[in-house]
Amino acid sequence: MSLSAEDLEPLHPIDMVQEFVQETGWNYSRRNESLLCFERWGKWGRYDFAVGLRESGTTIGFFAQFDLTKPNKMVRLPLRFYELLNHINRFTLLGMYAYIPENSIVSWSYGLIMPEQGEVDVVFVEALIEQALSEIDMRYPSFQLILTPNVTVQEAFDNAIPDAYGNA
Repeated sequence: MSLSAEDLEPLHPIDMVQEFVQETGWNYSRRNESLLCFERWGKWGRYDFAVGLRESGTTIGFFAQFDLTKPNKMVRLPLRFYELLNHINRFTLLGMYAYIPENSIVSWSYGLIMPEQGEVDVVFVEALIEQALSEIDMRYPSFQLILTPNVTVQEAFDNAIPDAYGNA
């Protein structure tokens, strides 16, 4: 007896992400049935990612974070860092940024409501990961530049490096 596509149980969304991450060869850790963490290198360094599914199974959360490299003598972040964080969030269409001071981590998070059938495919997973990577690669220079004395919020914000489109 052969199995048809209808006979196969759809993959759990986190299983689908894990399968994709395994195929790419990235380091990962499955924390539980609903949470997967992995590392990915971007333009500016190594970023940590987490993908989680809420207990209801209706929402998938995606998180990306990077360490903020503060100058040696800097104990507290300048107020303009938080002003930049707010400014960036005003112009970020997908997700939002937060700063976790205990670990000096900048975090980007995004939540998606799952399709009614609760299934995701590899195209969806890859698009989600690439969107997160693109977003933090673009904003990383702004967060680092604002730590330089005498740099304004607008100067740091303008330093974001969006992906190039089209031909030169």
